[in-house]
Amino acid sequence: ALDELSYSFINISDVKIYHIKNALEHIKLSNNYYNKFRSYLMSIFKELIEYGCIDQNPVREIRKKKCESKPRLIFSDDKLKIVFNYLKENYYDFYRYGKIFFYSGARSSELLRVQKKHVFIENQEYIVQIQKGREYVWVTKVITEESLRYWKEVISLCKTDEDYLFTTKQCPG
Repeated sequence: ALDELSYSFINISDVKIYHIKNALEHIKLSNNYYNKFRSYLMSIFKELIEYGCIDQNPVREIRKKKCESKPRLIFSDDKLKIVFNYLKENYYDFYRYGKIFFYSGARSSELLRVQKKHVFIENQEYIVQIQKGREYVWVTKVITEESLRYWKEVISLCKTDEDYLFTTKQCPG
C-alpha cells in the first residue's frame, strides 16, 4: 500500500494522519484487522516519540472502527460428551488437556506456561504468571476434584521440575 500510494519515501517526521488513514483504507482490511493494525501502529509511533523521531502520535487521532462481536458457539452436554469420547479414544493426551482446561476455567495461554514446579497436588492448586495491565503477576489457581486425576497423571509424566506440562501434542517436556 505504501508503494502504491507513493508513501514509501516519506520521512517518519513528515508522516501525517492522512498518510496512515489512506494506507489502512487502501489495504481493505476487515474492521477487526483495521483496529489491530491501528493498535500496532500506535505502539510503533509511541516508541518513535520516545526516541525523538517525531513529536506527536498521528495514529492517536484515527478512530477505531466499530466491530460486531459474534456469539460464542457453545456445545450442548451431549455434543461435549461425543467430543470428549472421541478424543479419549483417538487423542488421549489432548483429551487429558481438554479435561484440565474444561474444569480449570483457565486460558490456554495460562496452562501452556505451567511447569511441574508450579503445581502443588497436595494443596490442589497451581500457580501461573499472568499479565495484569502492563505487569506480570503470579496467581494461585485451584485444581478441582473433577480434574485432579488428570493433573496427577500429567505430573507423573514429567521428568524434571522444569518440565512444562503441555508442550508438543499436550505432553510434558
